[in-house]
Amino acid sequence: MTLLSNPCQKDESKISLETMNTLMLTNLFNLYKKKADDSSLLSEIFSDEFLEINRDLLSGLNNGSISIEESLDLLKAYKKLGIQNVVCTFPVSSDHTETLILKYLAEFEKLKNLANYNSQRLNINLTYCAEYVLDDNFSNLIKGGKLFTLQKKWIFVTLPSSGTITEWKDRIGEIRKCGYSPILTQPERQPNFRHDLAQFFELKSAGCFFKIALTSLLQDDAEGIQTISHWMLRNNLVDFATTNLTKPNNQLIPVYKLTNQPIFELLKPIIQNTYQLKD
Repeated sequence: MTLLSNPCQKDESKISLETMNTLMLTNLFNLYKKKADDSSLLSEIFSDEFLEINRDLLSGLNNGSISIEESLDLLKAYKKLGIQNVVCTFPVSSDHTETLILKYLAEFEKLKNLANYNSQRLNINLTYCAEYVLDDNFSNLIKGGKLFTLQKKWIFVTLPSSGTITEWKDRIGEIRKCGYSPILTQPERQPNFRHDLAQFFELKSAGCFFKIALTSLLQDDAEGIQTISHWMLRNNLVDFATTNLTKPNNQLIPVYKLTNQPIFELLKPIIQNTYQLKD
């Protein structure tokens, strides 16, 4: 038996198709709107006056880029974020010979040439400085006077895997006596402090400045890094902040979410203060 269609009945397949088209257009609009909104939020963090300081840009380091191509990709990611000023850091400790340091400097020059003077034309202002480990050899380094600093004033430091708060304070005191200002990088990630937050105040009182990573404020808190970062901000312990993006694909990390958090008002002057480190 043949069923006759009712001319008064709506064509469900047509409605379904129209609905699908409407939903697709709506989703596309929302996607583009979200991208525009994200871009606007990112511009609140990143601008011409944002200074990035990164230990992972130079290839050939233990935790650095795998290749010069990956370093360039990371610089391109910075450019997309609006970052135009970048400081490449490299580690210096008792294990680092002068030959190795010269290798780091050569890697920097190669990256700078490829980024700005060849076909890339990223027009990013690249500089460099060292990140000194406060180990037993540090006293000899600072007495030698051949230090890679910013503005001939600021020294980036990190803590060794072993040692005491008294030893670190003594070395910070040595830095101050020589007329430099020490900046401890990523203190929120230092395992030495996780069970004794009072050590932050001790180093601060000794004349140490702190630089945290913006990504630490959003990180999975399994190791307590996010908690410590927020705690440091609320206790006025943070002086400087940079992204700590380590891989080109990490450019999509939703750093813009920070703009919707109460701590963003605390972050804005810190980001502005970081730009004052620019050479």
